[in-house]
Amino acid sequence: MMMEDAKTDKDGKPTDEKRELEQVNAMQSLRTKHKKDVTAEDYKDFYQSLTFDNNDPLDVLHVHTEWVLSYKTLLFVPQKQNPFAMMQWWDNQQEYWPDLYVQNVLILEKCKELLPIWLRFVKWVVETNDLSLNVSREILQNSALMTKLQASLVKEVLKSLARKKKKEPEAFLEFHQNYGRILKEWIHYDFANKEKIAETVLFYSMNQKKYISLDDYIAANTDTKVEDKKDDKKDDKKIDKKDWSDSEDTPANFLYYLPWTSIQELENSPYIEQFKKYGTDVLLMIDPIDEYVVSGLQEYKGRKFKAASEQDVQLGDKEEQAKADKEIKKQTNEHKDFLAFVKKTVWEDVLEDVTLTTTLQDALAVVVTKEWQPSAQMQKIMKSMWQAMPAAKKTLQINASHPLAIKMMDTYKQDTSSDSVKDMAMYLYEQAVMLEWWEIKDLTLFIKRVNQLLK
Repeated sequence: MMMEDAKTDKDGKPTDEKRELEQVNAMQSLRTKHKKDVTAEDYKDFYQSLTFDNNDPLDVLHVHTEWVLSYKTLLFVPQKQNPFAMMQWWDNQQEYWPDLYVQNVLILEKCKELLPIWLRFVKWVVETNDLSLNVSREILQNSALMTKLQASLVKEVLKSLARKKKKEPEAFLEFHQNYGRILKEWIHYDFANKEKIAETVLFYSMNQKKYISLDDYIAANTDTKVEDKKDDKKDDKKIDKKDWSDSEDTPANFLYYLPWTSIQELENSPYIEQFKKYGTDVLLMIDPIDEYVVSGLQEYKGRKFKAASEQDVQLGDKEEQAKADKEIKKQTNEHKDFLAFVKKTVWEDVLEDVTLTTTLQDALAVVVTKEWQPSAQMQKIMKSMWQAMPAAKKTLQINASHPLAIKMMDTYKQDTSSDSVKDMAMYLYEQAVMLEWWEIKDLTLFIKRVNQLLK
């Protein structure tokens, strides 16, 4: 709608001529226009005037639908942080949602039935003619139409994010750094959309040294294998690594991950030594919410999540595994008394088992967990929230080829009851606990043991 008023002469007296003033309902005009008639500059100016955000939006969802549902949308997805809005978005008591129009009449501001809370950064307006003008909030809350409308809008937003992730990865990465946590938090709760949400979130890749999607991780787990056919002809065939073996424990059947707070510490972790050896990628998860993502998904497109710190992680082909198992079995039988001594010395109520391993390269020993056992990072988070988790027994794995481990086992054979042997057993355990980024009970006593061993 255009506003007019009378022109005035030089003395300020009105004349018979009329002049046009600026359009005052630009929001409605943009929404009702066809998107081909709206420029990128129009969208940008309108977005900035509404949000007080001086940056460009990541995307604009200007959709007119006249099919099963009839609606028009003008929604904006931000790219960068907007400090004015971020102060509100983390407050679950605030209302963030788009405004609802029916037949060009504003029915409800911040209509929470339009989008789920994990899309609370998306705004601005949705219009439909399928509702009555006298609709109430109570009717909206129990409306099958609103349920369908929300599902359709969520689908549009997720399509937009997927498109931006593919075509504008740098812009999407910046968006993800600002709003990815909001998406991740609802993988654990939104069962209907969790896999679609999972397609949009990113994690840091140990091999690629950048943030990648879960689909990128899976794509990197494909390779080329040469197969001998019955007619002795060779053929290059691209296959999925998960098909290399019929066993469900084939390494390529998993999405390996390791949570902590620092990329640098994770890259130096003993838990990924064997992954580096075999070139198997690990998703380094440094956001506290990442472990909730894993527990909410448990698997993604047929591949199970598996922590790199779990006790049964073993890479390499079957022949290598069989050879390693044979060697470990031999050494375990030879040093079984030493392993039992370490378990008894450390406290049997702390350790479930003490074993030898060939999977470590430089580390002396590590403590490993069972499947889906909470990590040290998760335990710290829960402890900080005054929700201490019950202690779970772990397994101490000792590097069978480490010179210090070999020296300890030889020393034990010479004298099974000396104090120095007990100090060695405790040192094995405590330094492994520290490598897991967990606290030892008595740091002073640990230092004394180290000094005594150095003598």
